[in-house]
Amino acid sequence: SVARGRVPVVTGFFGRSLEGRVATLGRGGSDYAAAAIGAILGASRVELVKRHVAVFSADPHDVPAARPIPALSYEEAEELAQFGARVLHPLTIEPARAQGVELRVRSLEDASVVTTIGPARSGRRNRALTLLRPLRLLRLRVPGGRQRPGVVAQVSHRLAAARVNLVQLYTSSALLCL
Repeated sequence: SVARGRVPVVTGFFGRSLEGRVATLGRGGSDYAAAAIGAILGASRVELVKRHVAVFSADPHDVPAARPIPALSYEEAEELAQFGARVLHPLTIEPARAQGVELRVRSLEDASVVTTIGPARSGRRNRALTLLRPLRLLRLRVPGGRQRPGVVAQVSHRLAAARVNLVQLYTSSALLCL
């Protein structure tokens, strides 16, 4: 039916588990499903319509002066999603990037507010600010850390076993900051 010019409308929030049970994809699942279906169908563009906002330079609830961002690269959009921008699910970008599908994020409240996500553009600069919540800093004193190979791997392994996601890492000669 797509070949005959029909436009498929898919809920996207629901799917089937490997066992065949109906399951929800969670927050952002509709965006991910739309990007994946668009990539499978060979679409040139996928429109993601949001109830309140498109992609802004910061969360308008935290930063009243936040502005809509007209264009982002796939990488920029993925970084924003990974680090706290709730407007897109982080996995949404991958199928679009893999097949070169342009994503257009628009506001349901104001159709003129649009963010286009596509291949990298020149003139890179900081475009947005995100905030991860909750986030904690762990500082470990590791005397002689540079002479002890595997310390970072041991700490990372233990955090992973405790289901703690490591967001960023900094090391010095005696400190390990996570």
